[in-house]
Amino acid sequence: MPQRLFRAYEAVLNSLLDQVDATAAVVVLADSAVETPHILTQVGRLTTSGWVRLLEIRPPDVFIQPLASQGTTTALLAIHSAGRREWLATHQRLVRGAAQIIENLSRDGNRELDWSQITASRRILPVTEEELCRIVLDIHDGPVQKIYAAVHRLDHLQHLTGRLIASDCDDCVEQLPSYQENLQHVGWLLENALTEIRTFLGTFHPPEFKQRPLLDILEGLIIQHEQMTQATVHFESESTMPEVDVPIKIALYRILQQALTNGTLHAGVKEHFVYLWTHQDHIHLEVVDKGKGFTPPSLAGPTATERNEHIGLRGMRDRAQLVGGTFELFSRPGEGTRIQVRVPCYG
Repeated sequence: MPQRLFRAYEAVLNSLLDQVDATAAVVVLADSAVETPHILTQVGRLTTSGWVRLLEIRPPDVFIQPLASQGTTTALLAIHSAGRREWLATHQRLVRGAAQIIENLSRDGNRELDWSQITASRRILPVTEEELCRIVLDIHDGPVQKIYAAVHRLDHLQHLTGRLIASDCDDCVEQLPSYQENLQHVGWLLENALTEIRTFLGTFHPPEFKQRPLLDILEGLIIQHEQMTQATVHFESESTMPEVDVPIKIALYRILQQALTNGTLHAGVKEHFVYLWTHQDHIHLEVVDKGKGFTPPSLAGPTATERNEHIGLRGMRDRAQLVGGTFELFSRPGEGTRIQVRVPCYG
């Protein structure tokens, strides 16, 4: 979404505030969560937290006008005038006129704006930041702690060595088992830390999306996952796949990577099933496991989750929406998990 378009929205909203003598105005995604509404643009003297409260209770001093895209209400224009009890017909017409201008601005020729894509593009940055923070914490709590423990053991061994050198070594043979046990544990700690670091580096070193075909990229990811986790991934795909845009490749790669990681870390599964096929200029990806399953949170509408522990699910949802696709999650305790992704071949 070009920044100039958002500046145009702001200009329309500021003009509307002057015309109806209002306090603040906002454009918000229609089905976003009440507790965390996805505000696309706002002007005036009201904070985001203030809008959260007003959009939840919708008092008389807030007037809301739907914004349509392809005949469906996808966003809302809300305007607030503190203490107002009634909106004059003239003011209502002005708000509807502003809404019409915003809808017109949102059209690119005959193509209308996809608000869900715009919202996903705005959500993906904080999701990425949260993912990076989680990786940093995982490194600190994983390999860093193992390396620290290994260093501590080595210090202990050095201390024992000094004592043995200073002694007549009558008890050297008796202490050999302790030496061997400590050395074996140091080796185990360093080996596991190295494996975890390689896993993290694999996350940061994606394949060459531009040069390699989609099928090759996903097969490489599956091989890497099997090598690092000792899990088995059953992969079924059409023998040939159409050429797809780079953003589509990135989205499918990251979604599959997250789905396999979730199954391993959270469900403890050692067997995954991945299916890839095309239908009517769209690519379909399905990932299934027969793990312990769970009760999935809502990922759409007013109850959509924004909780930190659901960052992986939110990331998969947003990456699919960012390229004009859909993401669905099905799971129940004791019945495994299945995700279905549908994206266009061309972004």
